[in-house]
Amino acid sequence: MLKSFNNTASLFMYISDHGESLGEYGMYLHGAPISIAPNEQKEIPFLVWMSPKFIQRKNLDLDIFLKQSSYSQRYIFHTVMGGFDMKSDIYYMKFDLTKHKFSE
Repeated sequence: MLKSFNNTASLFMYISDHGESLGEYGMYLHGAPISIAPNEQKEIPFLVWMSPKFIQRKNLDLDIFLKQSSYSQRYIFHTVMGGFDMKSDIYYMKFDLTKHKFSE
């Protein structure tokens, strides 16, 4: 499906709203207190796909993404803002995955 967007400058993001325990440690639930919640509840899917044209337009170096294997939810807002070239006083480039340099 995403290949059909290769000829457009496209950014696709998928973010789950929460993790889920499916029997790990005898737990079948989500939303356990963070002090006892297993990683399956605290670590959520956060997938980002960028078309070749988007990567070219933003002049991105994909090696930067490969150096860090996971990102927190704090990147979502800033990446959406950066993806659309929007500006705001509450936007921080260091949390924008569409920029060259970013850090946790």
